[in-house]
Amino acid sequence: MLPHRVSKAPGAGVVSSPSAGVQSAPAPTASNQLLQQLTAFAAKEGDFTADKAMFWGTPNMHNAQALAAVTGYKTLEQTEGGHELDEAKLFAPGSGIAPSEAALLWDIASARFASASHGDVAVVPGPDISGPFGMRTWARSERPILTGSVPGALLPKSDKAYGQTQTMLGHVPNLDRRNLNVNRIIEHNPVENKSGGIDYEKRLDWESPFNAEDRGVAMVAEALDMDQSEVRKAAGERPHVAKIFGDGKLQRDDRSGPRRARAYSDPARLERPKLSAAAARYVIESKLPFMDS
Repeated sequence: MLPHRVSKAPGAGVVSSPSAGVQSAPAPTASNQLLQQLTAFAAKEGDFTADKAMFWGTPNMHNAQALAAVTGYKTLEQTEGGHELDEAKLFAPGSGIAPSEAALLWDIASARFASASHGDVAVVPGPDISGPFGMRTWARSERPILTGSVPGALLPKSDKAYGQTQTMLGHVPNLDRRNLNVNRIIEHNPVENKSGGIDYEKRLDWESPFNAEDRGVAMVAEALDMDQSEVRKAAGERPHVAKIFGDGKLQRDDRSGPRRARAYSDPARLERPKLSAAAARYVIESKLPFMDS
């Protein structure tokens, strides 16, 4: 839960997400307890996951949220953690933090949202990649994470969002790792129809170059710190290990917890016949979160 001291001041007319127009670049300057609690929520404690992720670019936040509501997707603001941040009205007067600090908190949350995405993701893009406060979040951070690039890798130091991006990278571990869980990015471009409503034209924006087996091998190799050739060799000798490579869904088995996953993070364990596919799938999907602590 967010700190109770966050003001619930009315937020009418207040932008509640940085990519909607508030992306001032400076990193937080006030080191107060409230900001520390909010940062911990955005970086570690908040739940910013969705079974089907929907992204958006300014000014299409409301279009994306409306489309997500009828298609089974969720935008960042519709996740459990995103809803709490949105309700906190962090950009409103009396929130207890500066607008630049609120923008950074949303930036951290959006990076975690993108990092946790999997399968086919959707985006309602905006008309441009930059705004008055620098490169927008979708182009600067979210899309690079989904496609396996480092957020802000091509961002010039002169961009107003450069400092914020560098600070965000320090709060969200492993953003330099390829997100092998994303298959495709599908654009949904809003077009006004004859009745004055909105229709969406779909277009493939990006598709992963990896097939299911390649993704499985690469993810296990990364999770267990092994060469892919070693993983393929071990899989050939252990059919129960090879089974996970054909599972394109790579879904978590609720019976496999972090302790069990930790036990199989030792490369030597891969050669042991009792390694379960369920535990391996948990390691893959969770990306070894316990290693971040």
